Amino acid sequence: MAERICVAAAATVSPAALAVLRDLGFSISHVDAHLLQATKSGCRLLAEDPILLLGLAKLVEQRGAGWRPTDAEVAAAVEFDRRR
Repeated sequence: MAERICVAAAATVSPAALAVLRDLGFSISHVDAHLLQATKSGCRLLAEDPILLLGLAKLVEQRGAGWRPTDAEVAAAVEFDRRR
């Protein structure tokens, strides 16, 4: 049986997220007391924590400059939120 993995967004995950961002070639710095940035080859990501930065990096990796959602994706997200 394959090992099951469970990861929760918590402070203990932040060091791993920072390490992965650095492995991906991003430089990470503090913008202010509440905001971080990751930069690489003309790409600048801003977020409140390393886990969010890593999510943005993955978004850009998958979609590039065309990262913005389509109208259908926005509608699907709104419908998803309604189901709470």
